[in-house]
Amino acid sequence: MKIVKPVFIIACPRSGSSYLLKILSESKELWSSYRESHYLWESFLEDPRDPIFSMALDVGDYEAAVSDNGFTPEIFEALYHLNTFNHALLGQISRVVSFREKVKPLFNWFLDLNKLWKEEILNLGDYRIVDKTPPNVFRVEFLDKVFPDAQFLYLKRSPEGNVNSLMKAWQSKGKLFDFKFREFYEYNSRINFEGYDGKVWKFINPPGWERFLDDGAYSNSKESGLGRTDSRLLSLSERSVAELREHQESSSNVGDGAYSNSKESGLGRTDSRLLSLSERSVAELREHQESSSNAEDGVISHSLREVCEFQYDMANKYASESLAKISSRLSEAARSKKVLEINYEDMIEDKAKSFAEICDFLDLDFSIGMQSMIAKDPKVSQVKD
Repeated sequence: MKIVKPVFIIACPRSGSSYLLKILSESKELWSSYRESHYLWESFLEDPRDPIFSMALDVGDYEAAVSDNGFTPEIFEALYHLNTFNHALLGQISRVVSFREKVKPLFNWFLDLNKLWKEEILNLGDYRIVDKTPPNVFRVEFLDKVFPDAQFLYLKRSPEGNVNSLMKAWQSKGKLFDFKFREFYEYNSRINFEGYDGKVWKFINPPGWERFLDDGAYSNSKESGLGRTDSRLLSLSERSVAELREHQESSSNVGDGAYSNSKESGLGRTDSRLLSLSERSVAELREHQESSSNAEDGVISHSLREVCEFQYDMANKYASESLAKISSRLSEAARSKKVLEINYEDMIEDKAKSFAEICDFLDLDFSIGMQSMIAKDPKVSQVKD
């Protein structure tokens, strides 16, 4: 058995990717896990207690895994052979029991039987899979190295709609979004977001997320362009203010002082407006520095909206840049069959048209099963209070 032309849905959480997977999984030409494929990445985890941690992996990581750890594409293929199904009922069974430790032996037997069914009963040769795993926004290049013939569906939702949906899921007390398996982390004590009363980080962990949690880098960069408040910059600004005051006092002592000041400092007549502006800049720098340090003391440094905006921005930044990099290496003809960008709002507005175009891109039949599922308008991954 060999996997060919796998389909990877690349999308930020809460962007409609579960719905897209639900419809595509109705195709008899695609095998699906009917759940997220975190099982692929277990060997890359720093802590197995967090099975969905969003480590970012690129071409360099792939090459290191091959040279240092003996990684081969066949490892991922073997896991897909065990964990993908071509029937919704079997997929749902695996989805329900996959995280239940008490039935782990039974679940492993179920997966072994699934692989045996493919090999011995169906005599399956080459086949295709569809995968939707949100942290894959940070692993596009790695996946393309494992499966060079992969096709990518890049689903993007409007910022407002996606961020609002993320916020509702963060605030949800429902079991689907409780993320209780992350309660062991030390950093939970530092989570104190305006609009969120929980104590765990939910959904993806973009690169730099811990720095964002501690020092307010993301919100500061949006508000002032400063990013991390640099103490050296603050010190330099304070010194500049002191020098401006000194020159201003010198000017007042010698009359207008224009010629001597211009010779000594290049400033000419010291402008009180410049001094006022510099003093205000120092005050703002101090305020940002205090805000950063307050985060360590449990003082609120972010709103939940800022957290979700950070996740949305980073997910789409990494996805778009990685997909563009992959496409740039291809011929025009190959590029047209490599990446399809899908607008969530357009997909929902005209589902039949959108999925007909998706199937055309993937060289799939727009099957009766898919059309029937679209007509049912299934609700997936809904937020419950």
